[in-house]
Amino acid sequence: MKNIVLAILCLFSFTASAGIINLDASSSSVARHTISLSAGIYKVEFIGIADGGKFDAWSAWSSTAGCDSNGLNCGRGFLNTAFFNSAQFARVRIGGYERYLTSALALSNAEGTTFELNTAGNVQFYISDTRYGDNRGGLSLRVTQVPEPSTLILFAATVLMMLRVRKS
Repeated sequence: MKNIVLAILCLFSFTASAGIINLDASSSSVARHTISLSAGIYKVEFIGIADGGKFDAWSAWSSTAGCDSNGLNCGRGFLNTAFFNSAQFARVRIGGYERYLTSALALSNAEGTTFELNTAGNVQFYISDTRYGDNRGGLSLRVTQVPEPSTLILFAATVLMMLRVRKS
């Protein structure tokens, strides 16, 4: 029974990780990061320091101001906005333009996305700002390849065969 539970857990956690990308908002040279990926579908999710990233969120200003009582609608605040592009697709924005009182609030409201590469290629992730000198923080993103359904079926069949052989 223990082996079956482990096999099922392995099946549902079967994804190939492309890694964590840390975008430091303090400089245009470190606010960009390019990775080479194989063809496939990828999930991009915001992660914070607690999940292995270097940052929770970034601010385009040296201070926060003008927030409502819920820490939202700030005139200046923390953002969860980033962009990425590739030779295979145009610029994609992830996150929103809302400004938050704290980096934790910005992170908790961040929404990721998915994208597909038809062939292997480079994808550039970046924070876009016109003045980096007064910025604070940065963004951490986890990019994970989503397995094709046929890969999952093959993996499941292999696990089931291993369980059957082990049972004999």
